[in-house]
Amino acid sequence: MSLTVRQPTEESYWNFKVNSQNNAISTMSIISQTDSLVVTNVNDDKLYSMDINDQFRVDRTIVTGVEIPDVSVVDTFEFNCIVAAKDVVSLIDLEIGEKNYEFYNTPKREERDMVRNAIIDCKFINNQLMATCGRNSRLNLFDIRLNNNNGPISDIAFVNYVVGGDQNCIGYNGDYISVGNSLGQIYSLDLRNLRIIEDKVSNSSIISMQQSKDSCIFIDQIGDLKMYNITNGNYLLLQNVSGGEQLTKRGNIEYIKDHNKIITRSNTNDRQVQILSIGVNNDTNKSGNDLPYYCEQTTKTIEVDKSINEKSAINYTKYNSYSNRLIASDDKGTIHVWNNAF
Repeated sequence: MSLTVRQPTEESYWNFKVNSQNNAISTMSIISQTDSLVVTNVNDDKLYSMDINDQFRVDRTIVTGVEIPDVSVVDTFEFNCIVAAKDVVSLIDLEIGEKNYEFYNTPKREERDMVRNAIIDCKFINNQLMATCGRNSRLNLFDIRLNNNNGPISDIAFVNYVVGGDQNCIGYNGDYISVGNSLGQIYSLDLRNLRIIEDKVSNSSIISMQQSKDSCIFIDQIGDLKMYNITNGNYLLLQNVSGGEQLTKRGNIEYIKDHNKIITRSNTNDRQVQILSIGVNNDTNKSGNDLPYYCEQTTKTIEVDKSINEKSAINYTKYNSYSNRLIASDDKGTIHVWNNAF
């Protein structure tokens, strides 16, 4: 029997244009266990599916028969895709390129209101359930097997919600669905007992969040990255990643469990992806606190298209564990890829 030892492959960077109009990428999602992306652009009603095979071959496909203006967010589960625009979520079958159903974000007992019920975030919970949040102070749940355009099957109001704040982002980990809002509150629904846990975690808007087991990781408007335990409310990590400045764009964070890292766009340099490696906090002078964990920061920088006069800036970052690729999009319609990122 012979043993083949695989040597680590070096990292490589490349990029490609989604379209020739230099329209900003408005949102993107990775189809799990594939090298495929779903992408939408500002001022473009089309939905693009892209197979990133290698830097010499990127297969771009326009999902035919699907044109959705004003898209705010997309999410994928296997080869299903949900696309939110205004107060409507469209369920798309990516294999056949067709829209299956539409779901309205207005509760059944109310008249439709596109402004008040506008969607800011939506997420697949599993292959049967999706969740939305936005301007109507609710966590709305939909059964995607039903052509139920009358509204969600469940809409959960937050008791201590303060009028004037938007529900900005959703996190999910199996036991909890959490929602972060513009008033620095996070509401977590415990799916085991349907109890709602309210935590005031910031004095500024929650921009993006993700969960891992019983922990919630989020970033707020002033650039504070925090991790806390949902069950007991104890903080595990607190670190400012914006240089003390207000975040000028929404962006996102993503926790990469296999590598114990967090990725996000840099606020101090629009051309950089910020990589935060989580480690044990052994130096309170360096971290500035005595919490259990601390982040070491490194960056990756995109190459700028010199044919465009205006400066490119990263807006979203994603990690594809299937191919070990770090992917970033920018506001000039370019996708940036790092092979063998970690």
